[in-house]
Amino acid sequence: MSELFGSLSLGMGVFIYCLYFRQVARGMSKPNLFTWTLWLLIGWLNFATYMPLVGNDPFKGSMTVVSAVMLTLLYIYIFRRGTYVSLCRFDAVVFVLALGVLGFWQVTGNGLIANLLLQVCFILSFIPTLRALVRDEAYESPTVWMLAVVTYGFNILAIAFDEVSGLAEFAFPVVNGVLGNGSVLVVTLWFRRYESWF
Repeated sequence: MSELFGSLSLGMGVFIYCLYFRQVARGMSKPNLFTWTLWLLIGWLNFATYMPLVGNDPFKGSMTVVSAVMLTLLYIYIFRRGTYVSLCRFDAVVFVLALGVLGFWQVTGNGLIANLLLQVCFILSFIPTLRALVRDEAYESPTVWMLAVVTYGFNILAIAFDEVSGLAEFAFPVVNGVLGNGSVLVVTLWFRRYESWF
């Protein structure tokens, strides 16, 4: 069952990033560049610290791979296209925190603690996007964020059905996948910050 849910998470992960790319290209989403800068940095750090945490299991760690690669491609597109929300001081603070986690990991070699600290950075990295949505400076399509929550739900099930999973393995999909993506979905719907569902 772990393999099934991990495969579903992987497939849906690629799909939602492609869907989001389409929405940005069509002007249906106006992303926050610094949130994406943070996600790019945190995403690669998360991949490097999470895969050893899950014993390099490709089914449980699939979303870290998908996220890191697709974040890179989307970031390049968003940056080159120039379609993004401006930055603020809070963004820089979260960026420095993420760099601090990188330093901690390099000095201590403790990937578990580094990964858990990265989850704090992940949840903080959603704040610029949430703030921009509340202020009507950004808009998103709820479909991608809803599918992201479902995708990370499959990732959680892949971990839950694996007999050797530890509690720390749930931190990434719960914090980033459900809480982070779910908060964007709720704010997008609550403040009606979308132009269409697709």
